[in-house]
Amino acid sequence: MIPQAVELGVFGWFLELDSSSKVNLQKKIAALNEEDRQHCTKLGFDLSMVQLFLSGAEDRELCRHFEGEQVEVLGQWPSSPHIFRPIPSYQLHLTEMKQIPMETVKLSGVLHFRVYPGPPNYDCVEAGDYPEGGWVLKLDDQSKDMLAGPISLEYDEKTNEIAIEVDKQFEGTLEQYANAQVTCLGNVHYAETAHHHTPLLLRSCRVVFNKSP
Repeated sequence: MIPQAVELGVFGWFLELDSSSKVNLQKKIAALNEEDRQHCTKLGFDLSMVQLFLSGAEDRELCRHFEGEQVEVLGQWPSSPHIFRPIPSYQLHLTEMKQIPMETVKLSGVLHFRVYPGPPNYDCVEAGDYPEGGWVLKLDDQSKDMLAGPISLEYDEKTNEIAIEVDKQFEGTLEQYANAQVTCLGNVHYAETAHHHTPLLLRSCRVVFNKSP
């Protein structure tokens, strides 16, 4: 089971599932007795995530340590579904969690500078939110397909960009690549805070102009 453990306020820790893990969860629910299956349907269980049942402070620290990272989780399914509101979800009793190393990836597209609404509401600059600027790579089709498989994101016009994060000393060099076809090399991570305005981040990034065909 992959991607990230997410803390949702007072509601606990959740694991967002990749495609194969979603299939495993669907098979688990399909194997339940009729009463439990109807219960899942009635409550509208979210099949894109499971709630992690933690046994103590050590497990909580483990989740905090890996928050926002791609992880593999081992655990035990309960015999019947766990009712959890306001996010009805199946529960997994955590036994082990380890990070999946993110390899350096090469992504291509057009580099743009975007201005997004920031604090306090992250909604609209014209309505008073502080403007936050940042560089994003508008992905070409090949790069979108490469990310969609292992990371299980469904791309559309709103999610076909990935934020670019370079080391501080290189931030000023990105202007030379503005609106150009480029290739970026870096490590893919999930967005972690409201200041991240795309689902994914490309960190420790190196940018080069695409070679002419």
